Amino acid sequence: MAASHGLEGSLTLESLRKLWKDELLKDVRNEVKVAVIQLKEEMNLFRKKIDEIEASQKFLASQYDKVLSNLQGTNRSVQDMNANIQHVTQDLIETKEWLDELDSRLDEQQQYGRRDCLEFVGIPKVDNDDPVKLVIETAALAGVEVKEDDISIAHRLKPTKKGQDRIIAKFIRRSKRDEVYSNRKNLKQKRTKDLPTVRDQPAESGKTHHITVTSPRKSVSIDLTAYGIKNTNNIKYLGVFIDEHLKWNSQLNHVNKCLAKNLGIISKLRYFLPLTTLTQLYYNLIYPYISYGIMSWGSASQTRLRPIKTKQNKCIRSIFFAPQRESPSNYYQLLRILNLDNIHNLRISSLVYKLQHFPDTMPKPLCNLILPATQVHSHNTRYASKGNLFRPASKTNYGLTKFTAMSSRFWEKIPNCIKSLPYNSFIEQLKLHLLNNQN
Repeated sequence: MAASHGLEGSLTLESLRKLWKDELLKDVRNEVKVAVIQLKEEMNLFRKKIDEIEASQKFLASQYDKVLSNLQGTNRSVQDMNANIQHVTQDLIETKEWLDELDSRLDEQQQYGRRDCLEFVGIPKVDNDDPVKLVIETAALAGVEVKEDDISIAHRLKPTKKGQDRIIAKFIRRSKRDEVYSNRKNLKQKRTKDLPTVRDQPAESGKTHHITVTSPRKSVSIDLTAYGIKNTNNIKYLGVFIDEHLKWNSQLNHVNKCLAKNLGIISKLRYFLPLTTLTQLYYNLIYPYISYGIMSWGSASQTRLRPIKTKQNKCIRSIFFAPQRESPSNYYQLLRILNLDNIHNLRISSLVYKLQHFPDTMPKPLCNLILPATQVHSHNTRYASKGNLFRPASKTNYGLTKFTAMSSRFWEKIPNCIKSLPYNSFIEQLKLHLLNNQN
């Protein structure tokens, strides 16, 4: 039994050795080779990284040396510049002291040269200007009697930054000059119009104008040139140009030029700014010119308003980089911006609301321009029950552009639910209504 057990054991060991030699040893060697190859590759990569680090370190060291040398050179330059600055500062101080001394000497010379002179500032030029007479009248306002014999000479000086309309007068006696100078405080409450020569002057022709507003078919001639008032075809009043036929050509041309200039600014900035900023630019550069005074010039004919509408549409398209032939309606909706017609409608409707609900705070002539439809007939009508205004009959375009006709037409289109709201809510809801129905 023992022999059989030993034989079986030896056979088992040999079989294991053979199995190891024939199958397992080859696989182990292959795996070891693969591991060694991978290890060599990693070592090579590691060596390359070390070489790169060494090269970077050498480069940084060389750059550090360059920076250090440059810094040292810069420090030397700064020291030299500081020395030069101190030298220049000292020269400036000495120059300033020298100039102050020269200024004081010059002032002494002027005071000595003008010891008998006085300078009067703020006396305007008049027709047949007589400086001697004006000096005598000014001295009289100060409470000093001066005669022509007391003045050697008086003449006007050229205007400078220090003062305009200057007169210098040389007195024969210094005592009279000192008397006028000591009473100069009496002139604080006086005006140039208190001088008789200035007060008697007629209104300056060229500064005062008048305009006669008439129909193009009827010419009215009013001549006020004898009073120094010239006639003109258009005037600028409170920033709005008014022409004699109320066609608003000058105002529309002015608005159109301003829009064209600011439109170019927005067109150049649109490449660099977000949409919100461009919208704010619209309200800063375009909207003020469109909205200011629109209740007056917004009633112009559509032909004259077309260039301004075109500029506004072009601005909205440019913000979105849209083609010129594309309709801007969708872009108005995206930006929640009213077009020119709706801005006019909103302003007129806002004024009508104030005239109806706050008549005590509005000018009475404006309150007389509107009349509720309920006050026209003694009986109730569907038109009057909606809170509408009386619309006068008109057969001409001029009649349709009157405030009475326009306000009635705009007010009629507002829903009743909006008309009854408080003012702030009325404006907010009316704007939403106009936006939703904007073409």
